[in-house]
Amino acid sequence: MSISELVPQIEVRAFGARRRESDGFAVDRPNGFHETIWVRLHDHMQLRIGTTAFTVQPGTVILIPPGTPHWYTSVSGSWCNDWLHIVGSDIEDVCRIMGHPIGEPFLPIETSYVSPHFETIARDLARKDDMGKSLASIAVLSLLVRTVAACNMPDTPWSAAEAVHRPAFDRLRQRMLANLDHPWDIANLAREVHLGVSRFSELYLRFYGVSAIEDLLQARIRAAESLLTNASLTVSEVALRTGFASHAYFSRTFRARVGISPMEYRRRGLLS
Repeated sequence: MSISELVPQIEVRAFGARRRESDGFAVDRPNGFHETIWVRLHDHMQLRIGTTAFTVQPGTVILIPPGTPHWYTSVSGSWCNDWLHIVGSDIEDVCRIMGHPIGEPFLPIETSYVSPHFETIARDLARKDDMGKSLASIAVLSLLVRTVAACNMPDTPWSAAEAVHRPAFDRLRQRMLANLDHPWDIANLAREVHLGVSRFSELYLRFYGVSAIEDLLQARIRAAESLLTNASLTVSEVALRTGFASHAYFSRTFRARVGISPMEYRRRGLLS
């Protein structure tokens, strides 16, 4: 028996990780698509699945079955998403068994697991053999399971002592994400809200489902992806504007997160 016979029939046909779309761009398929689509949205979005309209928050996930009309775009500005096009007779059955919503948007408590799964899928498919396809199918299954688990995490209501900090955290996070070129670090962030580093880190993760440093890094990478489409800026200028201390550190981090160098990302963007 081969590995492919042990793995549910799910094949990755195409994928995009942290794909940045320009302001005004919309995915518009009035007749649906011939493959199943799994997508995570990084921004505030408007969307329509079938005849139902939604406005959704960053981190929203949707699994759209083949043939389902859909449309989505950002509420304002450019936007970013992770997407998979997958085919296979087992997809909807597997999703129903594990409780993964189908055809409607939902918001997992946290989605930090998504990027590592996409990196695994890219690495597996790069093998260009049957083993790689089987491994990519397993990675998709793991992604679906982790998504369901992130929706079914035990409720973690804030205590009164924690809730009193939330407005200050919201203001700080908004300022941090609006000033990506500032040399933020955990110690400085904690001082801004008059907390120790350990307590600050605990509350930040509790409030936003991601650590402060990871939140900041994801925002810097998204901003860099957008700025790299501006050919008048050098890569070093993009690095400085997004808070990276050096060209070398920026290039190393960007490649680790996106899978290609900043120059290659720019080249592909200019060619598209």
